[in-house]
Amino acid sequence: MTPRTRSSQVWGWLAVGIGTAIAVIQLSGGDGRTANVALGLALCVAALGVAAFLRPSLVVTDAEIVVHNIMTTSAIALGRLDQIGTRWSLELIGDDGRKVRVFAAPTDRGGQVPVALASALRDASNEWKAEHVSAPVEGPSVATRPDWIGIGLMFVALATAGWALLG
Repeated sequence: MTPRTRSSQVWGWLAVGIGTAIAVIQLSGGDGRTANVALGLALCVAALGVAAFLRPSLVVTDAEIVVHNIMTTSAIALGRLDQIGTRWSLELIGDDGRKVRVFAAPTDRGGQVPVALASALRDASNEWKAEHVSAPVEGPSVATRPDWIGIGLMFVALATAGWALLG
């Protein structure tokens, strides 16, 4: 299961399209004096669109929930999931109190995470716990590591914005 918001896909592809259009227009008919501004802006918009809207995701596997946020990737074992917060965004809380906020989780018009998503995650966790009653509990409930592609995209966005504005 990989829930995604349709609006994030629309905004992400729109940003990539706008960035591409700016670059194509500049390269096809630009005078060269403002090339760094247009190309820098184009790359900045496209990189931000990919990093902020297209890459973040929530993936539920047979054993864990993997959260790809903009600059980090976190995994929480289904057997270690203790609580699910749904107030303003989806928040997964492990049995040791460690939290993962899910940037990509869909919300309704009121900003609430749909009950069906939270229920599906809780059901997956309960099902795993029922099948693995004697599974040992070791280490932290949440493992977080840097997402180097996301970090690289944000660096490209900042660097090209700097090039557009200062270069």
